[in-house]
Amino acid sequence: MPRYKFEHQKHYHVYSRRVLRTTADHTRKQRQKNYVTTIPSMTRSGKWSYFCSWESDNSSTQSLEIAWRADNKNSSVISRELDQYNNYRHTWIPGLTHPSTAVAEDGTPSIPTMSYMVQNCADTGPPQDPYLVEWTGNVCLDFENVKLTTSTGRKLVYTGVICLAVVAVTCLSSVYSMAMPAITREFLGDDGQQPPAVVTLGLTLYLLGMAVGPLIFAPMSEVYGRRAMYAVSFFFALGYNFGCAFSETLGGLLTCRFLTGLFASGFLGIAAGTIADLYASVSEMQLASMLFTSAPVVGPAIGPMFAGSLVHENGGSNWRWCFHVMSMVLTAVYLLVVLVVPETCEAILLEHKAAQVRRVTENNEYYTARSRAILHRHKGLAEQLPGHMRWFVPMLDLAMQVCKSAQTPVRMLVHEPMLALLCGYSGLLLAVMYMFFVSYPRVFAQTYGFNLRQVGLAFNGLLCGALAAMPTVWINRWWVRKQ
Repeated sequence: MPRYKFEHQKHYHVYSRRVLRTTADHTRKQRQKNYVTTIPSMTRSGKWSYFCSWESDNSSTQSLEIAWRADNKNSSVISRELDQYNNYRHTWIPGLTHPSTAVAEDGTPSIPTMSYMVQNCADTGPPQDPYLVEWTGNVCLDFENVKLTTSTGRKLVYTGVICLAVVAVTCLSSVYSMAMPAITREFLGDDGQQPPAVVTLGLTLYLLGMAVGPLIFAPMSEVYGRRAMYAVSFFFALGYNFGCAFSETLGGLLTCRFLTGLFASGFLGIAAGTIADLYASVSEMQLASMLFTSAPVVGPAIGPMFAGSLVHENGGSNWRWCFHVMSMVLTAVYLLVVLVVPETCEAILLEHKAAQVRRVTENNEYYTARSRAILHRHKGLAEQLPGHMRWFVPMLDLAMQVCKSAQTPVRMLVHEPMLALLCGYSGLLLAVMYMFFVSYPRVFAQTYGFNLRQVGLAFNGLLCGALAAMPTVWINRWWVRKQ
């Protein structure tokens, strides 16, 4: 039997291959021979990939099944005879092919071959639609899927970065409370002991922006990806926070506060989706849920502590340093998020997988269920619009998703009484907490004679309460198992 060397158009060096099965007239010793070959490159950074190939010599009707092992770390390739597909029960994904040529070392004529990507050891058979790209549940094939391929340590790192960003965003909401007396003196000429309602709007408008923002950014993250929305929303939040620091009028300050809260809310609206993307089961999500639920309370408790010290050290008049320091913190967190946190939205990752398949196979027929659904929803409109206006179809779909996203919370509150009660209770707790940011400076400064630094330290109770409540996640699960 001739020894063949396989040369592919797109290849990766292989240091060994072993014959697993040949025709019956070959000995066991021949089946154990090692060969040197090259294979198509469908892997990256040590991920697993599986291939199936067939080789046949029409002149001598020789065929064999071989196993390939690539030298890019743990990458492995499994091959089989194409005509024995039904016997081996592999999942064949038609179209993911690489034409190649098997060149015999002893001068035997070359053999044309073809390699197919397969899912190893699956019993499902071919998919119904050969051009529909879906998750297979196999780490080897779905290396784009963060939930499958990311280790627990990396997931915790991503969760920690996201929670740190949530702490920074919510900390920015309460920093304003320590600056209100100085803002009152600068813009209204008052003594600043009792800031009027118009000054407290800086806190209210920030919270209003944080309430509206998730209705916009959450559906946009499903279209453009969570990582893109993190980068865009945080960038504008950082810019408008700089606007707060350099505002020359009270109206400009209040406007920048609202816009800062609007764009900063991207983290609050998308962070929960990111954590759900990372963890496959509820049991894996315990520590992540503990960190995420504590972050929105820890942030507001930390803000007045350092803001009170900043304003106090500057003579109680230079409130702008509160926003300058927060801009520095937001810049550091922004860079950390952009550089560390990957894309986690499964719909976007599946689109990336489909794009890679189209690029590798040079076949544009491959699609995802989401892209086909968008096309079908607006098929009539897409056919009526001229070619240069087709970009309007995705924008229309995004607008529809934003409207649907705004309706969903109202619908759930109406039809789910338990959810409505829990949301009302949580809203009441948040209202009480943010009421403290307005009342603490008045009570402790005027009644007890605290300076701004001491008033900021009075918020230690909120921080200690948030930290003490963190273990309740494990306590609750232990109690449920006990019952």
